[in-house]
Order: sequence, then C-alpha cells, then structure tokens
Amino acid sequence: AEAKGIPVILVQHVADGPAPFFNPGTAGVEIHQRLKAIAGSAPVVVKTAADSFHDTTLAAVLRDLGSEELLICGMMTQNCVTHTAISKAAEPFKVTVLSDC
Repeated sequence: AEAKGIPVILVQHVADGPAPFFNPGTAGVEIHQRLKAIAGSAPVVVKTAADSFHDTTLAAVLRDLGSEELLICGMMTQNCVTHTAISKAAEPFKVTVLSDC
C-alpha cells in the first residue's frame, strides 16, 4: 500500500469484557509485530465495538486523508471487518473487503 501511495490506518480493538483476548494489557490486544514493522508510522484508531467507526476517530482520520475508498482487511472478517464495511458511516466511501491479506 505504501509503495503505491495508499495510506494505511491500523485499527486496534481494546475492550474490557467477557472475551479476555481483547482486554487491555493482553497479548491479543497488541498490533501484530509484522504489521508494526511495515506500517509503523500509520495512525492507530482504537475501538471498543465491532464497527471501527463507532465512537472512534476513524471518520476524522479518513476525512483528513481525503479518502474516497476503503480497502478493509482484518482478523475477524465475520465480525469487525463486516460491521465496519456495512456501517452507516462507511456509506460515503467505496468499500472493498480484501479477500487475502
């Protein structure tokens, strides 16, 4: 993405709840080292819900970048990726869910 001039935004799910994988301070909540290595300067949006737009700075970050298109991939396609792609807040963008990333 960076080689093609496509901005990268990392989204981190942090939530206290019944799924301890996402609790603060656990290994599961950390952004993968390989992602940090290739996109270390990318902005990080922290979310607590499946929809990456819900109560986050994602819309503002995208506006600041002048984005018109979203290419989405992630760890939980059946949940977070899908909820972000179909979010009401995603409607101004051309949304593509990447199949292999």
